[in-house]
Amino acid sequence: MRRALWGGITVGLLSVAVLLGCEGDPNDPATWIKKLEEGALREKSVEELTRIYTDALNAAHGNNDDPKVKAIRDVVAPALVDAFKKFRDDVGSRDKILDALAAMHDARAEEIFIAALDFVPDLSEPQAVKGAEGLGVLRSQRGVDPLLACLAKITSNRPIDNQMKRAIVGAFGKIGDPRSVPALVRLVDTSPDEQDFFINKLATVALGEIGDPQAVPALIRALFMSGRGAVIFQQARYALVQIGPPAVEPLIRAMRGQDQELNRLAQTLEFEPGVMQWKTARALGDIGDPRAFEPLLEQLQNPTMVISGVIREPPAGSPPPDSSVVQGFAAMALAQIALTAEQQTRAAEAITPKLKDESAFGAWVSFLAALASIGGADRLATIKEVFSREMLPDPGIRVAGAMWWSRMATSDDTATFDRVVHEEDDQGLIDGLNVHRARFVAAGRCSDIQCWIGKLDDPDPIVGDKAAYMLAYMGAGNAAVRDVLIAHLNARNTDVRSAVVFALDELSPQGCRPCVERIRTIAAEEEGRQSYNNVNTEALCTAARLAHREAGHH
Repeated sequence: MRRALWGGITVGLLSVAVLLGCEGDPNDPATWIKKLEEGALREKSVEELTRIYTDALNAAHGNNDDPKVKAIRDVVAPALVDAFKKFRDDVGSRDKILDALAAMHDARAEEIFIAALDFVPDLSEPQAVKGAEGLGVLRSQRGVDPLLACLAKITSNRPIDNQMKRAIVGAFGKIGDPRSVPALVRLVDTSPDEQDFFINKLATVALGEIGDPQAVPALIRALFMSGRGAVIFQQARYALVQIGPPAVEPLIRAMRGQDQELNRLAQTLEFEPGVMQWKTARALGDIGDPRAFEPLLEQLQNPTMVISGVIREPPAGSPPPDSSVVQGFAAMALAQIALTAEQQTRAAEAITPKLKDESAFGAWVSFLAALASIGGADRLATIKEVFSREMLPDPGIRVAGAMWWSRMATSDDTATFDRVVHEEDDQGLIDGLNVHRARFVAAGRCSDIQCWIGKLDDPDPIVGDKAAYMLAYMGAGNAAVRDVLIAHLNARNTDVRSAVVFALDELSPQGCRPCVERIRTIAAEEEGRQSYNNVNTEALCTAARLAHREAGHH
């Protein structure tokens, strides 16, 4: 056994000796740079140079500017660039060189990333993918025109064609140059029969990152696009919020049926009545620009469901289209926009009567949420009144009322809540109502900001959610409250996290740079984690809105 072991070690040592030609330290870049000239060892040499660099980077805890890391990079990067240019027919080595240089974030690689874009069909497309990715890593302005030229060469719909498009679109988003916007718009508008619909999604995201207003019409159309069972509404919505104020007037026109390109799309895709209005209302609320207040008020009071020549009238004898979805989204958008006391009063006065309109019953939950978002004693009284009604179109409204009332409740409300619950005889409804009782109990124990700050960490997420709402209502002008809320933006429970985002939005009428930075950091760290996708989309929209406020755009 021992002889076999020693035999294996001997063979291993001999193999290394053969690879190194009996010379050189395997941890010295110079050893492997020499071997780049030898075809049989070239790929191995690139791998070893990559290992040496990666080991140094890991030892420096990922600090690319560490002196030792930089010293290795200054030796390795030029050698790899020279090898890429010199050995044009060695496809395998060139692929590995592109990967290595992209990982180094070294600007000296820019020229070979650009060269890699000039692919030979059926031969070097993978190098074009890596070249595009490398230019994205470098955020290379010089690479924009070559990337556009590479994109123009892609005329088929093979898997490798879509891979190249994905890499190019990703690079455009990172580089952020408006020169790429027309090409990205064309990709957004391309039919899913002609390309992978994921590219439409990536192009939508890239347009938001670039933030150029010329993308707005395409992004409005993207709100309504679908392909292969997928939609890009959330990506288009966020992109429009990133662009912000320049998107407001076009969205208002689209909501009113005055966007001719969108109208043509509506005819082609046979939009359902109201979909143009509620999706644009949602985006307008996300942006939060006061110019949208009056148009949204119009949609709440007289929703547009049918557009002559675009959205057809229902057949004779059919019931009219249900307008409650449009009214609900208009109400929620108004609550987001209403920052002044006058706007809040007007919005609440328009919403409150709708809670007696049974034709708008489908939006009652949204109306309650909008009133709670606006806040104030009058809105609390309205929510309590709806909750306490003996006759409701659906008992589920009482549960929704309990949720929003409990988020606003003070110590005086617990007895009233308990009395109404006690009078119920439907055990299922009683159980649904009592889910929210913990908030009332917390309200009986907390009456000041410090107490509610402590409740943010309560083991019961319902109490943590309540604490965030109370801090939103009580914490105006209190920097310490905002700091505590920022520290809770990564709350594990998504309801608590959503409530914290709401509170920071409410407490930051002039914007909040630390909020924006923290939200974006968390979203980047948690990208791809399904459990946080929805809440992080909402948080990112809030961050974009706060950034526009800070810049004085609202």
